[in-house]
Amino acid sequence: MSKQTKDTYEAWSARATRELKGKALESLNWKSSSGLSFHPYYSWEQGNKRFPVQWTRTGNEWDICESILVNEAKEANKQALSALNAGANALLFQWTSASVSPSELLDEIGLPYIQCSFQMPAEQINEWAVALRNYIDSKGFDSKSCSGFLKVHMEDASDGSVLANRLELLSNSRPIIQDLLPAYRTGIAHVALFANRGLHAAQELGMALYWYQYLLEQGFEQNELHLSCGRDFYTELVKFRIAGNLAGQIAKAYGKTKAIRIHGISSSLYMSDLDRYSNLLRLTTAAMSAVSGGANSVQLNSFSKNSEDSESFKSRITRNIQLVLLHETGIGDVRDAAAGSYFLEEMSFRLAEQTWEFFVSLQPYSGMPEFLRSTEFLKLIREAEKNAIDAVSSRKAFFLGVNQYPNTLEETPELPNTEEKAFAPLHLSGMFHHLKKEGKPQKALLLKKGNLAMRNAQAGFVANFLRCGNWELKEILWNDEALEKADLYVLCSSDDEYAEWVKSPLLREKNIAIAGNPGESEDEFRRAGVGHFIHVKSHLFKTLSQLANS
Repeated sequence: MSKQTKDTYEAWSARATRELKGKALESLNWKSSSGLSFHPYYSWEQGNKRFPVQWTRTGNEWDICESILVNEAKEANKQALSALNAGANALLFQWTSASVSPSELLDEIGLPYIQCSFQMPAEQINEWAVALRNYIDSKGFDSKSCSGFLKVHMEDASDGSVLANRLELLSNSRPIIQDLLPAYRTGIAHVALFANRGLHAAQELGMALYWYQYLLEQGFEQNELHLSCGRDFYTELVKFRIAGNLAGQIAKAYGKTKAIRIHGISSSLYMSDLDRYSNLLRLTTAAMSAVSGGANSVQLNSFSKNSEDSESFKSRITRNIQLVLLHETGIGDVRDAAAGSYFLEEMSFRLAEQTWEFFVSLQPYSGMPEFLRSTEFLKLIREAEKNAIDAVSSRKAFFLGVNQYPNTLEETPELPNTEEKAFAPLHLSGMFHHLKKEGKPQKALLLKKGNLAMRNAQAGFVANFLRCGNWELKEILWNDEALEKADLYVLCSSDDEYAEWVKSPLLREKNIAIAGNPGESEDEFRRAGVGHFIHVKSHLFKTLSQLANS
């Protein structure tokens, strides 16, 4: 082994250049979801630098947090006990209406032995803190041994000013709550809220740091970052990995030494109503990135909104993702397993720098509430939303089962009616769900002619494209015979076949599309009766909408 030589970037570049056969080596570079550009190869030659990770998890295990929506206290208690008996070791009770009774909600739950958290309307938090402390005392528990987090609902806020008002309400309530519940974390930087509107990793973490700075200035002693964990595995892992260090630098500036806790919440941005079982894979990689990055606790939201799936089934399957990772993979057994990876170390420094730049850009504001009330905040959120929607609707972002390779055997599910809220998670699959559910089924004939390889490739591309809408497809070989009735006729062949083909009398007065980019010949084809063109640069949602109405 000692005689082996290290591979060099120069040697790798030479091999790659030969295999690319004239294509530029730079074509292999790629961009992360936060817009950072990376090479496909990193080695010892880039230096053996190590990011100074501040690991916030003390053991090999993390808290598997089960979120429970409280409609009726006794039923929620039953669900909680079931979850604890089935492997969860942390709870999050959430309610949006009238406050609930602690004695009914927490019956037989050992508060000193688990992380038990609560999310409620902002106006109820003082009342709940008093009720929870009275319950803890009535059970003879030590209030210093009962911990979790308290946070208020933000998703239903109508605008940034309402968010700011709620932050200020919490700040005013801080002394009371900290006195009543000394071990509970009330300083929650819930930036997963904004990631679910489309913010990328550096923006999300930069905003988390600014929120954390505000919490320290307001005197919050028990704090926690609530970060989203999404589908971009490497970026999400690194985001969690660097969060402790960056937060630690801010804490040090305020004379604080206690390490921040980090709670990962599965992102809802790319969760799909269509082909819902693919969400299990998304949740798995999301949990892996958060755990590998050092999250103290992970909350995976349900993989399905389908009313056909029972709540107990959805909870069990979602919970089991973390149980498999914890007990069967050993993923948490090694502290900072990413350490020493040339690529991940490079990404850690780059993302940290990008995050810090965003954090510094917020410093002119007097605090988080002022920023939330600003036009810049609204502009930031709206731009992020637009980019996220455009990425999916145009196919710039691959979304399995939604804008790529839809499940044609699945019936479009009925979903509960939900009111659109300013800071609720973006429903990126919703536009395609609506297209399938509301539009009438239409039939398309894929007409194939000419070169075998080309016609099959074009037909395959068009089939995948149209199946993302409400289309029934049939492929047939062109034979100059009368065509059966259809809503759309798609010509699938090589470019040199189309000019004469579109002149066929059999295609007159029919809704015709060509598989391919017409380039400079578009006007000529349109004069010949071609109404649509389907190719790799076609905007998926706009094209499907046009076809549905043609």
